[in-house]
Amino acid sequence: MKLKQASYKNGRGYSGWHKGYYDQNVYCRSLLEKIYCLILDEQKIFYETEKQTYLIDGYNYKPDFFIYDLETKSLKMIREIKGTKKERDDYLKKFGMFFKKCNIDYDVMVID
Repeated sequence: MKLKQASYKNGRGYSGWHKGYYDQNVYCRSLLEKIYCLILDEQKIFYETEKQTYLIDGYNYKPDFFIYDLETKSLKMIREIKGTKKERDDYLKKFGMFFKKCNIDYDVMVID
């Protein structure tokens, strides 16, 4: 993985490419995202990062992780990774209802 120097504030220690358990190439924009990739790889869960952008209330939003059912190839959930509970709550408030209306399981995970 090629690492790019960045600030360690809020888990942004580096960014770069990661090869997932299923040989998918995913881009990590932060140390927190890299940690979550390793968690998903260990559990043998198929995922992609920043696969799609949604227009929500005039804001272009590209969630961090798209997690799939490997057998059906269908989207199981969208997960955002944040470093604080306040960030989590802000994202759930801002985007949670949109995904609920779309019948998409959406969650924001805090890694601190």
